[in-house]
Amino acid sequence: MPLMYSCGCCSLKAGNMVCCILILIEMVINLVIYVYGVLQLLMEKPNLDEELYIGMEVAYYVLIGLFVIVMVMTSIYFCGAVKGHPGLLVGWIVTLVIYMVLELAATVYLTYIYHNFLGGLENNIFALSLLIWYILRTLLHMLYLMSAVSQYQEITEKQKKIHRHRMLQDSEEHGV
Repeated sequence: MPLMYSCGCCSLKAGNMVCCILILIEMVINLVIYVYGVLQLLMEKPNLDEELYIGMEVAYYVLIGLFVIVMVMTSIYFCGAVKGHPGLLVGWIVTLVIYMVLELAATVYLTYIYHNFLGGLENNIFALSLLIWYILRTLLHMLYLMSAVSQYQEITEKQKKIHRHRMLQDSEEHGV
């Protein structure tokens, strides 16, 4: 039984297609923001220990790579949502969960560095806006996950009904 039967005011299928488009837009925005963050980091060379500086670079690069992976998987998810293929939905659901966990770790690390070593969040508008942007996106990702899981459940239920109907027809045809 699906978690949700509709996505807002439209069907799960239409809602998931809208979610795909929104995620792709979000990932493009993320790429722009985090590439700017890396460029800012490389140009300013903040006064940090080498390990912390490298850690910040790695966190930014991991996030940028994740954004690209999520964009690719979202394109595949879009096909799964349109064609009703549950396997393509599962791949995206797993990818988004992994992405959310890794993004949480990177965001906590970057926030820690900005807060403790680079003058605090209140003095760094870029870091504060990254944190607020992350929180808003995480709330949206939870909705996207619920919608995708619901469509997966809906599709698999339909497939099971079709399979049971065919089995019943075959048994009637063969006199079983």
